[in-house]
Amino acid sequence: GSYDLILMDCQMPRLDGFEATRAIRREEQDGQKKHIPIIALTANVMAEDRERCLKSGMDDYLPKPLSREELGRVLARWLGASPASGMAVVGEPPPAAGQISQTVAEQESLLNQKALDAIRALQREGAPSILNKIVGLYLDSAPEIIRQMNAATGRGDAPAMQKAAHSLKSSSANVGALQLSALCNELEMMGRENNINGAVQKVQALEAEFERVIHALAEIIAREVQA
Repeated sequence: GSYDLILMDCQMPRLDGFEATRAIRREEQDGQKKHIPIIALTANVMAEDRERCLKSGMDDYLPKPLSREELGRVLARWLGASPASGMAVVGEPPPAAGQISQTVAEQESLLNQKALDAIRALQREGAPSILNKIVGLYLDSAPEIIRQMNAATGRGDAPAMQKAAHSLKSSSANVGALQLSALCNELEMMGRENNINGAVQKVQALEAEFERVIHALAEIIAREVQA
């Protein structure tokens, strides 16, 4: 097909974003396609990660979790469009004073509200709740990733632990579970260094945090449905 721009996930199975980009650039060099801007999406924010993206042939870089404003700026840069074009959203009023219970306050201590608001900002009028959809996908996929992480630490497989931790780090940050994401980052760094000392205990702490996050997200979704 013909595309104006590609948002490229760097961590994909079988063919990662770097190899996919190189394959696209080879096709372009053979005269089969025009140059398509490719924007890397990655949870890694080190300078060497950005350099690796650009060396593979990508044009730009967006760290995850992704904000609407950053996405708008990149689209404007590479497509020449207004950052706001095609991105109309339906805002939500803040809750009235005195309506926030202690339970809600506890939920907000677990979940970064700016991340949740960034998801809400993508809502289209009349469409099903995008927050419910993204949270649902997260809750469907996260337990299997944690199972993989447990299995990897159990058999001393540092690379598999790193891969699972990287995946859960990104998706957790997207739904505002920043403490959970930070625990994933610690495990990812340990995996990179081929170090599994203490990894079992860190995964146990991660599982406990995930249980708290599950309950907080469930309460938020329940309030969204009632609203």
